Amino acid sequence: MRYPKLSNRLLVSLLLTLSVGAPIAAAQAAPDPVTREVEAFLQQYAERLRALDVAGVVELFSAAPEFRWAEAGRTVYTSRTAIAEGLRGLTEQFETADVSFTGRTIVPLSRDLASVFVEFSETFRGKDGGSFGLTGSLLTG
Repeated sequence: MRYPKLSNRLLVSLLLTLSVGAPIAAAQAAPDPVTREVEAFLQQYAERLRALDVAGVVELFSAAPEFRWAEAGRTVYTSRTAIAEGLRGLTEQFETADVSFTGRTIVPLSRDLASVFVEFSETFRGKDGGSFGLTGSLLTG
């Protein structure tokens, strides 16, 4: 062999690449706890909304005094009580609801904090046969 040092370096580089690459692939396959928590929140929200379970939807949101729900640049709800009031007629007016989430980007910032961007689509069918839908995006800071 004419270049033994080069061959040894290539072999060591290949082994390092394989040994370092394997844990990265395994880490990508298993989401971190905060990502799993966000996914669980979205799943629970969808299930409760589809069941028209207003109390269940409301309890998913923070009871912290600094909680804010903003839409179109303005604060709409500042508490669970305000959310419940805003959703009060849901079960009386509608017989079905559906929601889907797309375009999810979840960036863990720490063990228990994430920045989240999700596009959503909601459809409500009224007891009178009419329906309406909402589309938009959710962004947390």
